[in-house]
Amino acid sequence: MTPSLPLPWRLDRRQLTIFLIVILLHIALVALFVWLSPPNSAVKQAARDLISFNVLPDAPVVKEPDVRPKAKAGAKPKPSTQPPVKPAEAPPKPFDLGLMPAVDIRTLPNYRNELAQGQAEAGPGPDSTTSVGPGAGPNGEPLYNAEWQREPTNAELAYYIPRGAPPNSVALIACRTAPRNLVEDCVELGETPRGSGVARAMVNAAWQFRVKPPRKGGEAMVGAWVRIRISFSERSAGE
Repeated sequence: MTPSLPLPWRLDRRQLTIFLIVILLHIALVALFVWLSPPNSAVKQAARDLISFNVLPDAPVVKEPDVRPKAKAGAKPKPSTQPPVKPAEAPPKPFDLGLMPAVDIRTLPNYRNELAQGQAEAGPGPDSTTSVGPGAGPNGEPLYNAEWQREPTNAELAYYIPRGAPPNSVALIACRTAPRNLVEDCVELGETPRGSGVARAMVNAAWQFRVKPPRKGGEAMVGAWVRIRISFSERSAGE
Protein backbone atom coordinates (compact mmCIF):
# COMPACT_ATOMS: atom_id res chain seq x y z
CA MET A 1 0.00 0.00 0.00
CA THR A 2 1.54 3.41 -1.08
CA PRO A 3 1.38 6.11 1.57
CA SER A 4 -0.48 9.19 0.49
CA LEU A 5 0.99 12.74 0.85
CA PRO A 6 -0.67 15.27 3.06
CA LEU A 7 -3.13 17.52 1.41
CA PRO A 8 -0.88 20.65 1.26
CA TRP A 9 1.79 18.74 -0.62
CA ARG A 10 -0.48 17.36 -3.15
CA LEU A 11 -0.07 18.90 -6.54
CA ASP A 12 -2.05 18.14 -9.54
CA ARG A 13 -0.37 17.73 -12.83
CA ARG A 14 -1.50 21.05 -14.20
CA GLN A 15 0.11 23.05 -11.40
CA LEU A 16 3.31 21.03 -11.63
CA THR A 17 3.53 21.70 -15.31
CA ILE A 18 3.15 25.45 -14.80
CA PHE A 19 5.84 25.43 -12.11
CA LEU A 20 8.32 23.66 -14.36
CA ILE A 21 7.60 26.01 -17.22
CA VAL A 22 8.34 29.04 -15.01
CA ILE A 23 11.64 27.55 -13.90
CA LEU A 24 12.64 26.83 -17.48
CA LEU A 25 11.79 30.37 -18.52
CA HIS A 26 14.04 31.81 -15.80
CA ILE A 27 16.88 29.56 -16.86
CA ALA A 28 16.42 30.60 -20.47
CA LEU A 29 16.45 34.29 -19.58
CA VAL A 30 19.67 33.92 -17.60
CA ALA A 31 21.33 32.04 -20.43
CA LEU A 32 20.18 34.65 -22.95
CA PHE A 33 21.58 37.47 -20.80
CA VAL A 34 24.94 35.73 -20.48
CA TRP A 35 25.08 35.01 -24.20
CA LEU A 36 24.22 38.58 -25.20
CA SER A 37 26.59 40.30 -22.73
CA PRO A 38 29.98 41.35 -24.29
CA PRO A 39 33.13 39.65 -23.10
CA ASN A 40 35.21 41.25 -20.30
CA SER A 41 38.06 42.24 -22.65
CA ALA A 42 35.66 44.21 -24.83
CA VAL A 43 34.42 46.15 -21.79
CA LYS A 44 37.98 47.03 -20.75
CA GLN A 45 38.85 48.09 -24.31
CA ALA A 46 35.79 50.31 -24.43
CA ALA A 47 36.80 51.87 -21.13
CA ARG A 48 40.31 52.56 -22.46
CA ASP A 49 38.83 54.08 -25.57
CA LEU A 50 36.74 56.46 -23.49
CA ILE A 51 39.75 57.46 -21.42
CA SER A 52 42.15 57.91 -24.34
CA PHE A 53 39.96 60.01 -26.60
CA ASN A 54 37.97 63.13 -25.93
CA VAL A 55 35.69 64.05 -28.76
CA LEU A 56 33.93 66.85 -26.88
CA PRO A 57 34.54 70.32 -28.32
CA ASP A 58 36.37 72.92 -26.25
CA ALA A 59 34.12 74.99 -24.07
CA PRO A 60 33.62 78.40 -25.64
CA VAL A 61 35.22 81.32 -23.79
CA VAL A 62 32.52 83.66 -22.57
CA LYS A 63 33.67 87.28 -22.43
CA GLU A 64 32.36 89.40 -19.62
CA PRO A 65 30.22 92.25 -20.88
CA ASP A 66 31.79 95.70 -20.74
CA VAL A 67 29.78 97.58 -18.15
CA ARG A 68 31.68 100.88 -18.56
CA PRO A 69 29.45 103.61 -19.95
CA LYS A 70 30.38 104.62 -23.43
CA ALA A 71 31.14 108.26 -24.02
CA LYS A 72 28.49 110.01 -25.99
CA ALA A 73 29.46 111.62 -29.23
CA GLY A 74 30.32 115.25 -28.71
CA ALA A 75 30.46 114.93 -24.92
CA LYS A 76 33.21 116.92 -23.25
CA PRO A 77 35.79 114.84 -21.40
CA LYS A 78 35.68 115.19 -17.64
CA PRO A 79 38.48 117.26 -16.20
CA SER A 80 41.28 115.34 -14.61
CA THR A 81 40.94 114.97 -10.84
CA GLN A 82 44.66 114.72 -10.30
CA PRO A 83 46.03 117.49 -8.04
CA PRO A 84 47.92 120.21 -9.88
CA VAL A 85 51.65 119.76 -9.90
CA LYS A 86 53.30 122.47 -7.83
CA PRO A 87 55.95 124.20 -9.92
CA ALA A 88 59.45 123.92 -8.63
CA GLU A 89 60.44 126.92 -6.59
CA ALA A 90 63.08 129.06 -8.18
CA PRO A 91 66.34 129.11 -6.27
CA PRO A 92 66.94 132.29 -4.33
CA LYS A 93 68.61 135.00 -6.31
CA PRO A 94 72.28 135.20 -5.40
CA PHE A 95 73.30 138.29 -3.55
CA ASP A 96 74.75 140.84 -5.89
CA LEU A 97 78.13 141.70 -4.50
CA GLY A 98 78.20 144.67 -6.82
CA LEU A 99 75.69 146.43 -4.56
CA MET A 100 78.16 146.51 -1.71
CA PRO A 101 80.93 149.06 -1.59
CA ALA A 102 84.33 147.59 -2.16
CA VAL A 103 86.23 147.05 1.07
CA ASP A 104 89.97 146.61 1.18
CA ILE A 105 91.12 145.22 4.53
CA ARG A 106 94.45 146.92 3.98
CA THR A 107 92.71 150.28 4.19
CA LEU A 108 90.83 149.63 7.43
CA PRO A 109 91.39 152.49 9.86
CA ASN A 110 94.22 152.34 12.34
CA TYR A 111 92.82 153.90 15.49
CA ARG A 112 96.21 155.11 16.67
CA ASN A 113 96.84 156.85 13.38
CA GLU A 114 93.32 158.29 13.34
CA LEU A 115 93.75 159.55 16.88
CA ALA A 116 97.00 161.25 15.86
CA GLN A 117 95.23 162.66 12.81
CA GLY A 118 92.45 164.02 14.99
CA GLN A 119 94.97 165.60 17.28
CA ALA A 120 96.74 167.18 14.31
CA GLU A 121 93.45 168.54 12.98
CA ALA A 122 92.57 169.89 16.39
CA GLY A 123 95.82 171.80 16.65
CA PRO A 124 95.94 174.56 19.15
CA GLY A 125 92.21 175.34 18.83
CA PRO A 126 89.98 176.08 21.79
CA ASP A 127 88.49 173.35 23.92
CA SER A 128 84.99 172.14 23.07
CA THR A 129 82.19 173.06 25.41
CA THR A 130 79.55 170.74 26.78
CA SER A 131 76.06 171.35 25.50
CA VAL A 132 74.19 170.98 28.77
CA GLY A 133 76.70 170.00 31.37
CA PRO A 134 78.60 167.01 32.65
CA GLY A 135 76.59 163.78 32.65
CA ALA A 136 74.11 164.94 30.01
CA GLY A 137 75.06 162.23 27.50
CA PRO A 138 74.04 158.56 27.43
CA ASN A 139 75.12 156.59 30.52
CA GLY A 140 76.11 159.85 32.22
CA GLU A 141 78.78 160.71 29.65
CA PRO A 142 79.64 164.37 28.95
CA LEU A 143 77.83 165.67 25.89
CA TYR A 144 79.63 168.20 23.68
CA ASN A 145 78.28 170.43 20.95
CA ALA A 146 79.08 168.96 17.54
CA GLU A 147 81.38 170.72 15.11
CA TRP A 148 80.82 169.73 11.50
CA GLN A 149 83.75 168.76 9.35
CA ARG A 150 81.26 168.68 6.44
CA GLU A 151 77.57 169.35 6.72
CA PRO A 152 75.27 166.75 5.09
CA THR A 153 73.66 167.73 1.82
CA ASN A 154 69.94 167.81 1.09
CA ALA A 155 70.40 164.85 -1.26
CA GLU A 156 71.94 162.78 1.55
CA LEU A 157 69.07 163.53 3.93
CA ALA A 158 66.13 163.51 1.49
CA TYR A 159 65.90 159.71 1.41
CA TYR A 160 65.44 159.53 5.19
CA ILE A 161 63.10 162.47 5.82
CA PRO A 162 59.61 161.02 6.45
CA ARG A 163 56.82 162.02 4.09
CA GLY A 164 54.60 164.72 5.48
CA ALA A 165 57.26 166.09 7.80
CA PRO A 166 56.12 169.60 8.70
CA PRO A 167 58.28 172.57 7.66
CA ASN A 168 60.82 173.95 10.11
CA SER A 169 61.12 170.63 11.92
CA VAL A 170 64.06 170.15 14.28
CA ALA A 171 65.84 166.87 15.14
CA LEU A 172 68.17 166.52 18.10
CA ILE A 173 70.36 163.39 18.39
CA ALA A 174 73.48 162.29 20.28
CA CYS A 175 76.29 160.29 18.64
CA ARG A 176 79.62 158.86 19.71
CA THR A 177 82.54 160.18 17.67
CA ALA A 178 84.63 157.64 15.78
CA PRO A 179 87.88 157.72 13.80
CA ARG A 180 87.90 159.43 10.40
CA ASN A 181 85.37 162.00 11.69
CA LEU A 182 82.55 159.45 11.63
CA VAL A 183 79.86 158.95 14.27
CA GLU A 184 78.26 155.81 15.69
CA ASP A 185 75.80 154.55 18.34
CA CYS A 186 73.45 157.48 17.70
CA VAL A 187 70.32 157.90 19.84
CA GLU A 188 67.34 160.26 19.80
CA LEU A 189 67.26 163.21 22.20
CA GLY A 190 64.18 165.03 20.95
CA GLU A 191 62.32 166.47 17.97
CA THR A 192 59.99 169.30 17.08
CA PRO A 193 57.13 168.80 16.52
CA ARG A 194 56.93 165.74 18.73
CA GLY A 195 56.00 162.58 16.85
CA SER A 196 57.16 163.88 13.46
CA GLY A 197 59.79 161.12 13.16
CA VAL A 198 62.60 163.42 12.06
CA ALA A 199 64.85 162.42 14.99
CA ARG A 200 64.62 158.71 14.10
CA ALA A 201 65.26 159.65 10.45
CA MET A 202 68.50 161.44 11.38
CA VAL A 203 69.66 158.50 13.50
CA ASN A 204 69.33 156.34 10.38
CA ALA A 205 71.11 158.91 8.20
CA ALA A 206 73.96 159.57 10.66
CA TRP A 207 76.32 157.11 8.99
CA GLN A 208 76.89 159.84 6.39
CA PHE A 209 77.75 162.56 8.92
CA ARG A 210 81.28 163.94 9.22
CA VAL A 211 81.86 165.51 12.65
CA LYS A 212 85.10 166.60 14.30
CA PRO A 213 85.77 165.00 17.69
CA PRO A 214 85.63 167.31 20.71
CA ARG A 215 88.88 168.82 21.94
CA LYS A 216 90.17 169.14 25.44
CA GLY A 217 93.58 170.46 26.35
CA GLY A 218 94.34 170.73 22.62
CA GLU A 219 93.75 166.98 22.08
CA ALA A 220 90.97 165.35 20.08
CA MET A 221 88.74 163.04 22.14
CA VAL A 222 87.72 160.33 19.68
CA GLY A 223 84.93 158.36 21.33
CA ALA A 224 83.36 161.31 23.15
CA TRP A 225 79.64 162.02 22.71
CA VAL A 226 78.41 165.00 20.72
CA ARG A 227 74.98 166.57 20.30
CA ILE A 228 73.86 167.12 16.71
CA ARG A 229 71.02 169.52 15.92
CA ILE A 230 69.51 169.54 12.43
CA SER A 231 66.74 171.91 11.41
CA PHE A 232 64.74 171.57 8.20
CA SER A 233 63.60 174.50 6.13
CA GLU A 234 60.41 174.29 4.11
CA ARG A 235 62.38 173.38 1.00
CA SER A 236 64.45 170.60 2.58
CA ALA A 237 61.43 169.07 4.31
CA GLY A 238 59.67 168.74 0.99
CA GLU A 239 62.58 167.00 -0.68
